[in-house]
Amino acid sequence: MTSKFTAIVRIKKSMMQKAESLLAQARNAIRENKLKIENIKHELHSVIVPKSGTMSKMRQMQLYKDRYRAALNIEQWRLNQNKLLEQNRRAELADAMREYEKFKFLESDDIDKQVLKLKKEEAKMLDEVGSITYTLRNKGYL
Repeated sequence: MTSKFTAIVRIKKSMMQKAESLLAQARNAIRENKLKIENIKHELHSVIVPKSGTMSKMRQMQLYKDRYRAALNIEQWRLNQNKLLEQNRRAELADAMREYEKFKFLESDDIDKQVLKLKKEEAKMLDEVGSITYTLRNKGYL
């Protein structure tokens, strides 16, 4: 049975599913950022500055470490941004779920009212049929 809210419920459900998808994407981006950070940290710790040798070699290794630190800072900034995005997506999902549940309830309530109305109409029709049958039996037609 359909209701005046059925179309709205379908739309709200698709919006909720889209919000779930966006939240999953944000969580996936956070996982990727954490993995990149771990890889950069591993690479940073694997760079060994020579204790002896030419100054250019030492500068080169220090430059590598500086680049890894810069990359680490960038990834940490991206991680923070993605965490904020995840918070926003989580709030959007909560709102979408609330809206969906609200309209789902309204749809269910409307359908229940329609069913009750149909039952009352059916009861009236059965009463009318019973009255007609009673009248016809009393008059001797049946």
